[in-house]
Amino acid sequence: MPAPRTRIASLRFCPENDCAILSGRHLLITYEVVSLDEIRAAAVSYTWGEFDRRRIAIGHDPEGRALEMELGQEWCIDDLKSTLVDISGNYNRCWLDQLCIPQRDEDIRAALASIPQIYRVLDVVALMPGSPCRCFREAADLVMESWLPGNSEPQRNEAWAEFNRRTRDCVNSVGLNSWFDRVWTRQELFYSRHISVRWTARTDAHCVRSIDDVRNLGKYAGFVYRERLRECPSPVFAYQAVQNRQSAFMASALQAMTLYQPLDDPEFGSRANPQLALVCFFAGERVQHLGLLHQDRLEFKHQCRRFLQSLSDLGLSTRKATNSYDYIISVWIDSPGGYNIPSDYKRLELPSLLEDAIRQFESNTGYSIPVAALAGLFGDIAAGGLWRPTLYLESEGVRNAKHVYGVIPVPAYPVPLLDGVVPLRDIRQEFMNSRSFRSSWYSELFTDAQTAKVIAALRPVVREWHQSTITKLQQGYFVARADLTVPRHRDHGTLDVIDDLFYQYLFDAQRGDWNIQEVDHHDLVYKMVAAALGLNATVCQRQGLHLMTSLHEPPCIGLMKSAVFLPTDISTDDEFRMTRHRASFATLCVVKPQYGQPCLLFEAAYARMAPFLDGGGPTTVLDVAGVWVPTKIASFIDLQLMVHDSGRDAQLGRATYLDHFGAEWHRMTNDGARNEDVQNEARMGERPSRFWPWCLLSVVVVFVFLKVLDQVLFAPLFYQVHPDSRQTCSVGPGYWRVRSTTQDL
Repeated sequence: MPAPRTRIASLRFCPENDCAILSGRHLLITYEVVSLDEIRAAAVSYTWGEFDRRRIAIGHDPEGRALEMELGQEWCIDDLKSTLVDISGNYNRCWLDQLCIPQRDEDIRAALASIPQIYRVLDVVALMPGSPCRCFREAADLVMESWLPGNSEPQRNEAWAEFNRRTRDCVNSVGLNSWFDRVWTRQELFYSRHISVRWTARTDAHCVRSIDDVRNLGKYAGFVYRERLRECPSPVFAYQAVQNRQSAFMASALQAMTLYQPLDDPEFGSRANPQLALVCFFAGERVQHLGLLHQDRLEFKHQCRRFLQSLSDLGLSTRKATNSYDYIISVWIDSPGGYNIPSDYKRLELPSLLEDAIRQFESNTGYSIPVAALAGLFGDIAAGGLWRPTLYLESEGVRNAKHVYGVIPVPAYPVPLLDGVVPLRDIRQEFMNSRSFRSSWYSELFTDAQTAKVIAALRPVVREWHQSTITKLQQGYFVARADLTVPRHRDHGTLDVIDDLFYQYLFDAQRGDWNIQEVDHHDLVYKMVAAALGLNATVCQRQGLHLMTSLHEPPCIGLMKSAVFLPTDISTDDEFRMTRHRASFATLCVVKPQYGQPCLLFEAAYARMAPFLDGGGPTTVLDVAGVWVPTKIASFIDLQLMVHDSGRDAQLGRATYLDHFGAEWHRMTNDGARNEDVQNEARMGERPSRFWPWCLLSVVVVFVFLKVLDQVLFAPLFYQVHPDSRQTCSVGPGYWRVRSTTQDL
């Protein structure tokens, strides 16, 4: 396949002293369209800016057209121009999105689709405003010296601790900016083979170790300080906001470099150290992307797994995007199997654009994506075990990447699809097994319970949560602090402080018993569980999901439907309530549990026997009834079903058996209708009362005919398998099998 052609730029200062196009020192920019495998150039990775963006004319082309860039106030334009000229000269030419992507819609789509290839082929330069201060230079030397031959591991740890201390004390130390806060720069980092940093400032920044030195803050840090000062007229809290932003910046940087140079990658046995790589990165040295070196050696399934793992990691970050569609396009253009950007992507709502990308992934790869927000959980029985974000995701609620991808578990494995449904294997044929069988509704378990009792009871539950879940919650708490605009006074009369203390007491048993005022613990626990699953608590409550928990070993908690519509033949009730029909539910997992890794578990409700779509015989159709917060170890004790590419015992989704009930039944099921008379009318149709004697007579005739047919034909040839038999899925009814041997007869 030929390499794509792209437009690259050559930048130099305009030689005209009295240029008729632009005044002042500006750039002369020339373009050339070339094949990516024929050029040497740099792909520049940068952020447009966070504060007061405006369009600035930075130069013109030889035809006299002025060229503009949209940039924030944290950029020093003169320094930026000089740095771009240096990069273009050092690498022969360069590629920048605002200068090199044509502005016609069809050209934009083609250019966006080629971005992964551009950043993989070209040398990548991360362009950052300002520069670090002397504190960083000195601390970086300590870390680099500790990695010289002859130094021990304790010496390296000590050097890293000193580096953290020095960079934490000075808010100008690492050149605070938004590069590690944006989605596009994250993707450009992971697309690159290697990367190095260019700072626009030519001299070190001043050190700022206290509020007395705020006049020396870097441009970005200075805007953060002044913005907080306008919202809260307290210099102390404004300076704390800068410190919090600096801490978040370093945490995000280390997280990114850990993924860029994974420590002792088990697949390839690398011996990289992300801490050293981060120091070298900020110091301007070239850093290698070790994982990408082996990308072409991976089988297709492993490529899918890596892609899903990237989505999962993005779900733990708080990176932002300028446009809502950037959350999707920046990531999915590198999807295995390909991704076609919709022609109307700018007009589509974020949930619709994301769902389109998911459907393309399923169609191109044959895999689905494991998420805590399966379609069946939000009322779509047909989609069942698939990810359909239009059912729950709200565009206005998306403020960062975590709100889009936080529902993906860590780690994430591809879920096999068979004819568009998730196939399941019954691993316990002999008896029913379900977490919900030993669980209780939170509202019943803690009716009128005091907060101290609730905390004591739930501590063993949260103690079993996997570290990735704890990290997600802690990060949410930390980010809330980093974005504070109004100070929180630490007194027990402030409601939000009481809420914070509730979580601190819940996760820290050393705090002892709760001895503060009572709180609405149900509301707080509900929000915590929803956040642990990456879901919006308000949406979950609106969908009728309720807290269910078990305090028995192993303890667990999750969100469940209070009632499930199940059109079945085994009961006259169309509405199965979990409190009365626990035997109709089974616990399933999307991947085989591995020791030390979390496993996303769901509660599934038996629906009906139906033919499998590939003609492989009868199977049980299940509807998702609930989801459990992942724990450290997923015990086989609870599991009844497991996703398996050869599973034929049951399936999630594509409930084609609903079709014979008619469109009216399907509409009422999805809308959550509860009127039994209306359901019966939709299912059977209204029959005039004068025809009932004829209907009764018809039933009697059919019964007699079938009884005779059973004795004459079926008895010698078939036998019935009991529901508890190992020959069929234990969550479904019995069915007939052909007698195949003399022993059967």
